[in-house]
Amino acid sequence: MSTKDIKDTSKLNYIYYLNGLPFSIELMLCIESEASYDGLSTAMPAYVSDKLALIKSNIFDESIFTSVYGGSHTYNTIPNDWFDKNKAYSFVFNITCDDDTDVVVMTHQHGNIYYLWANDNYVGRSEYDDTIQLTLKRGDNYFCFYMQNLSSPPQMFIRVNKLSEELKYPYTAAAGYNNCGAIAGKTHLIDIEYSWQEKGIYKGMLCTFNQVSIDITKPVAVKVLDYYSDTPYYVGNVKFNTPFEIDLSGIKCFDDERLNFYRIRLECLLKDDTQRIIEKFFSFEPIQVSRQKLNNEAKRIIEAPDFLESTRNLIKFRMDDLAALPDNASNLPAKLAVFKQDINDVLSGERSSREYHSGLHFMFYRSKIDNQWLRYAVYLPENYDKNKQYPLVIIYAISQWYNPTSMLKFNNYKSDIIIANIPSRGVTLGSYIAEATMDEALGEIYRTFKIDKTRVSAMGYSSGGAAAWLQAELRPDVFAAISPCGGYLCAELAGNLKNMNVYDIESPTDQDHWRDVQKCMGKLSANPNYSLIEAEHFVHTMLGQIYVNRNIIKRLSSRSINEFPTEVEFTAIHNRHLKAYWVTIHSIDEHSYFGRIKAKVRGTDAIEVECENITGFNLRIPPQVTSGRIRIIINDTQVLTYNRKSISAEPSVVRLDSGVYSFGEKDGKNFRIYHGMGVLDVFLKPIRIINLKPESEIISESARNFSSPTTGSYDKRIFVNYPIYTPDSIDIDEVRHSSIIVLDCNSGSEISEYLRERSEIQMNLDGFSYQGKEHRGKYNIMQILKHPYDPECTILYINSNDEKMYHRNLFTRELIIPMYCRYHPFLSNAALIMVNNHYYRIFEYGCKIEKIQ
Repeated sequence: MSTKDIKDTSKLNYIYYLNGLPFSIELMLCIESEASYDGLSTAMPAYVSDKLALIKSNIFDESIFTSVYGGSHTYNTIPNDWFDKNKAYSFVFNITCDDDTDVVVMTHQHGNIYYLWANDNYVGRSEYDDTIQLTLKRGDNYFCFYMQNLSSPPQMFIRVNKLSEELKYPYTAAAGYNNCGAIAGKTHLIDIEYSWQEKGIYKGMLCTFNQVSIDITKPVAVKVLDYYSDTPYYVGNVKFNTPFEIDLSGIKCFDDERLNFYRIRLECLLKDDTQRIIEKFFSFEPIQVSRQKLNNEAKRIIEAPDFLESTRNLIKFRMDDLAALPDNASNLPAKLAVFKQDINDVLSGERSSREYHSGLHFMFYRSKIDNQWLRYAVYLPENYDKNKQYPLVIIYAISQWYNPTSMLKFNNYKSDIIIANIPSRGVTLGSYIAEATMDEALGEIYRTFKIDKTRVSAMGYSSGGAAAWLQAELRPDVFAAISPCGGYLCAELAGNLKNMNVYDIESPTDQDHWRDVQKCMGKLSANPNYSLIEAEHFVHTMLGQIYVNRNIIKRLSSRSINEFPTEVEFTAIHNRHLKAYWVTIHSIDEHSYFGRIKAKVRGTDAIEVECENITGFNLRIPPQVTSGRIRIIINDTQVLTYNRKSISAEPSVVRLDSGVYSFGEKDGKNFRIYHGMGVLDVFLKPIRIINLKPESEIISESARNFSSPTTGSYDKRIFVNYPIYTPDSIDIDEVRHSSIIVLDCNSGSEISEYLRERSEIQMNLDGFSYQGKEHRGKYNIMQILKHPYDPECTILYINSNDEKMYHRNLFTRELIIPMYCRYHPFLSNAALIMVNNHYYRIFEYGCKIEKIQ
């Protein structure tokens, strides 16, 4: 195995935790209790404090669990069969410290809200990932993380390091001085809660996870201001970890177009005498009035002739984003504030003066996938020149809006490259919908900026790492280099990376992903440009702290695609991606799941080709081959002679029915009507849904499920909302270039008749027939049809002779999009038939109907 460890400081540096440092974690236990915490209190729930007292006394009972995986005391969880969503869970651990030490504790909770006590003192609550800065006393330090109202088993990820090590370099990140994040000055004030819909007494509490920079014994000034001035309506003081009340019932509201929008401002003095300000927003007027006032301002900007397209796109995005929020959304005040600030920036000229300067930008565009407004983040280099061509490094996000590119702005990152953060539609970057989203976002980047397409690289963590792996495996000639971190890779396609620069960040502690990489190590290590970077002791979630690394970004951006490698190996598992460097597969054989080709330059006058399960191939002759007459040796059994003067510049080779290969053109007429993923193929393009029975609530419910499908990840949400049309509201221009999902119940409409005539499976009210054989009974059939306008798109036609079958069919009751590049026994078929309470499939049209066991 020829892997390369990059661990010296000239290349990549990691700090390893809990090894040789002046503290250690002595225990990690999980306590089950009743859910009893009210959220605005500082007292640890009695049941938990009683158990904690037992732990301190080394007395345990059956309700205290040891965690199932301790590792280096960094990761803990409990088994699924122990979990009760009606219970609360507290993770308790003890850090023993040699001396009083300022430390940073990193915790990660995947969306669980938790409350924290350190040495019996309330620290606060938080959600998602958090950095806690505090001082450990000499000896034992007890921590308690309390969680309730959980939908999945709690997980606790802990990483501890000395604060002085974290701040050793000005651009320090959570796990090494070469990383792009920063914790310096992070205070993270939290827990300011109040009702904002009407006047009254506002209650809250001020907490902080930064116990080092802030003296929490000192009072904090609090002011209430309107949005338009700094004249205070209320002035007072609050204390940390002490509930407060503010009487705002006497504030007079505006009676003009100004928003009755107010700020609660907290002014906290840090230990270095600098001031930290945090503001929370609220409105006194009806929510719809606030919405309308903002929309009125926004419409005037959109209709004005003097603003740039990017400015209008920003405003349209904000309008769309705000419209999607319900009136009782907890983050609505913050959304209103951001929207208002953007409007102010546009009207003042501040935004247009900052158009495409160096640094971080958010770009907005209307997605053709479902007509929603989307955004991506882009980091432009110093002295950005819009007429200059730049390398591009793509950071694939882990979720809908997760933006690691924002780390770059904290440390004045400088490099002559463009870095773009492409979000997904949720935790979907290993799936079908994500590919459509990524392709569209990449097209927007190419349209907006000048990109050197020979120097495009990709990186990502977790599902973003899966995207980096998978997109490079599917389209190896698009990316010059990749740096996946803790992401799933498709083992069948690992050989496709043979000519790519790969900087693979893995941790043996991240056992599931590490196991996948080890299985493919034979193929990966055959690539001389593959580097394995082992981040020891880092569990999966902690890898997310280290992968945006400036040295890796530098290496990625310095690589260029080798368009003509001496040897190309390419495995395609469907017919959508068929090109690799100078080789293009025509199509995969019918009834085959994969096709393979290996092409190798042999001297100046010959090319060896090994191929399997493909109908033919095209070659771009590499410059290494200089002869006028070139031998193409196929599977060691046949030799074709190519004459540069008499045959086209890219010779096309086809396999005849006899199995013999010959020069000839690709067979376009017999190309299958879908690309190889069966009914799932529809999700790789923009989608429009047509409900031919809108009067049926059952079928309408199924249409809504297809409009917003889910995924099988830990977060099931996919943030798409495909438009649903009825027969009298179809937008013909949209459906001409979109895949279409049609839901029917033998409606008898013109569309229904048209689709049934062109269906491979013939359907009527009594049953259906296929290959001349009739089948009677109640059915629900999902089948792929040829698109009448766009060959890249498909139609998924769903029909039934009893609308109740839409509820009985699991896949029309709730559609869960599976992992990309995995064969799905139900959905990776040209047709899925449910009849007489059993499922049947047609793998490809022409195959027989098979019962799915």
